[in-house]
Amino acid sequence: MSDINQVLRKIQHSGPTAMLYQELGKLYVGKKYFDLALEAFNRSLELDAEDPWTYLYIGNIFFSKKDFDGAITWFEKSRDGMPDVSVPYWCLAESYEKLEKYDNADFFFRKSVQVEPDNDTARKKLGNWQQRNLV
Repeated sequence: MSDINQVLRKIQHSGPTAMLYQELGKLYVGKKYFDLALEAFNRSLELDAEDPWTYLYIGNIFFSKKDFDGAITWFEKSRDGMPDVSVPYWCLAESYEKLEKYDNADFFFRKSVQVEPDNDTARKKLGNWQQRNLV
C-alpha cells in the first residue's frame, strides 16, 4: 500500500494528472483492487481522453473479469489511438480466442506482427497461436 499512498500524496500535493491516475490504476490492478483501478483509470480519462494506454489497461481489467466482449470494446479504443503498436492487436486476438471467434483471433494475432514485425512478444504470441491451432 505504500506505493499507492505515495501516488495519492502526489495527487494531493501536485494536483491531479492523467498520468498519476494511470499510475494509481496500475498499482490497484497489481493488488487486484479492480473497482478502485477502474475508478482511477476513469479519472485518468477525464483528464486525458486521448491516452490509448488507459483504454488498454481498462480492457485488461475486463479481460481479467472474463468479460471478453467488454474487453474488446476497450481494446478497440486503444488500437484506434495507437494503430502502429502491437499490444492492442494481440489483446484483441486473445479476447476473440476466448470467445471462440477463431477467424478474428487469427486476424489480430497476425496483425500484431504486421504492425510491429520486430516485437518479440507479438511474434511469440502468433507462434503459440499457430501451434495451438496447427495453422
